Formats: sequence, structure tokens, C-alpha cells
Amino acid sequence: EDPSIQEQNALLAPGNYTVSVADSQGCSTTVENIDVPSITSTQNPVMAGLKVYPNPAQNHIWIKSEQDKTLDINLISSTGQVIKAYHLQLKANLPHLLNISELGPGVYVMKILDRENTHAIRVIKSL
Repeated sequence: EDPSIQEQNALLAPGNYTVSVADSQGCSTTVENIDVPSITSTQNPVMAGLKVYPNPAQNHIWIKSEQDKTLDINLISSTGQVIKAYHLQLKANLPHLLNISELGPGVYVMKILDRENTHAIRVIKSL
């Protein structure tokens, strides 16, 4: 086994945390204080260069990337059902239109997958 184990938790609330590490024998405990700062930006840093608009939307959503990008997109209902699935080949700075006119009003999750990451965006379909 590799003794260098890393773990990330993106769901921590801002604040000070104490981390304790021990081996399987209970020896070599290390304690470290970690400060998790509050996030002041509303932009997801992983989503930099990718825009989804307008939101809320009535009939169409545009998706645009600053780079050429291949994306798989699932539009998921509030019950967790995949309502629509898209496979897009985006060209840099050329917006792509997604038709959502047949969807009922409500809140949906747009799950966006590229080669490196998975992103989730809450999308509101208005009347």
C-alpha cells in the first residue's frame, strides 16, 4: 500500500478543523489545524470558461465554451430521472442551443461531463 494517502472533501463548511491521522496500529498520530475559508465567488472555478445561459430559461438554453470541448450532458429532474441526454462537440466561443421547450416548469440539474471533470448546474425552467 502507498502510505501517502490524500483525501479531499469539497463539502466542508468554512471554519477551523482539526485533522488526526493514525496508522492501523494506532501509532504516530498527527494533529493539524486547517482553516477552510469562506468562498466569496459565485463562479465554480472548475467551470471557468464554460457558460450556460439564460438561467432561468423559458424554451432554450445556450451553452458556450472558451475552448473546443466535447461534452456529455444529462438533464435530470428533481426526482433524479434523466430527462434528456446530449453529446456536444463545442467549438471555441460558438454557443450551442439546447431546446428545453417540452419540459415542464421547475428546477432541473444539468450534469456536464468532459474528459477531466463532472459539473452540476441547477437550471430553472420558467413558464
